Amino acid sequence: MNTPLKEGEVSDLSGFRQQCHSQYASLLTPELIDHLIVNHGAETSALIEHGKDHDSLARISPERNTLEVEVDYAVRHEMARTLDDVIFRRTGLGTIGHPGPKALQRCLDIMAEILDWDEDEQQRQLAMVEERYQYR
Repeated sequence: MNTPLKEGEVSDLSGFRQQCHSQYASLLTPELIDHLIVNHGAETSALIEHGKDHDSLARISPERNTLEVEVDYAVRHEMARTLDDVIFRRTGLGTIGHPGPKALQRCLDIMAEILDWDEDEQQRQLAMVEERYQYR
């Protein structure tokens, strides 16, 4: 038995895309809306609404389309519990190369606030991610 992912339940992608662009044009650029649609499908509206509620619709860094809300949402709604998980799986932020120290720090700050990480845990999380890039 195959069960499609909830995010994949978009029967009319073109219509969904047009609806999102119309509905969220005042909040995000077309590029960022498309980024969310590609990465989150039917959950795009939920992410944007969550981002409005938590003031987290800003980019993690100017060089990447990943938004702060994607990190926040992954922790609060998708049970992400490690920086590694968020960087490499939930957002894909790290799959096209190192996202840069500022992007990692911003993700770490968001997660630390939600998960109540102390400084030692933050450093441990960051070290795990940085270690993965030593072998690339």
